[in-house]
Amino acid sequence: MTDRRFGVEIEFDSNGLGTSGVTRLLRETFDRHNLRRWYFRDRLYYDGSELELATPILRGANGFKQLEVVMDTLQNAGCYVTGDDGLHIHHDAPEFTHNIENCIRLVKSWNANRHIICQFVDSERVEYWACPKWTDEDIQQLEEDKEIPMWERNDLNLNSLNKHGSIEIRLHEGTLDFEEARSWILFGQRFIDRVLKYSMRESKDATNLLKKVRVSANAEKFLLNKARWSNPIIP
Repeated sequence: MTDRRFGVEIEFDSNGLGTSGVTRLLRETFDRHNLRRWYFRDRLYYDGSELELATPILRGANGFKQLEVVMDTLQNAGCYVTGDDGLHIHHDAPEFTHNIENCIRLVKSWNANRHIICQFVDSERVEYWACPKWTDEDIQQLEEDKEIPMWERNDLNLNSLNKHGSIEIRLHEGTLDFEEARSWILFGQRFIDRVLKYSMRESKDATNLLKKVRVSANAEKFLLNKARWSNPIIP
């Protein structure tokens, strides 16, 4: 398994803090934790319900620790998410940047299991306009043209490969719950790793899919619990 680098775009409502208040709050919190600051003001944009915080490139336990500090700090300060917010994850993907066959295999594997993957996100987010799915026609064009199409960003966004060298997964709803974010990030990492070795046909169910991609035990438990809310027949 690779220790794949990642970046997170966190959309949220600041509950009146605004960019200056969020910047000050996160600076003070990082100082208390003896963490190197992120130049927060330059990483805050207006998007979603109000603000979007784009993290730097993160990796491994230290990266997850920084993300946890950020999310817990925002949540404790009364910040919140609405239906207008998303959690966008950029996964470092050098194996896909100049390899269209890997991209095709990833998109096909994603689409074959999308109906199950959607159980891990809020049902209202699934058909949200900001993250359209890949259609059969889209995939056919990808196979024929052998190049990344420059249309609107899909729920599995390949457009970021040329610009950032990353695959962006845009499907998840906004959240400030660190365990939820961590589980989703790990799933994305392991899904990409799995596809690099084997094309993935349709899985039987959520349990089967998570076993295939081999997420951590904690992430598997969290994602299965979330799936059970949308599909009570899952054992």
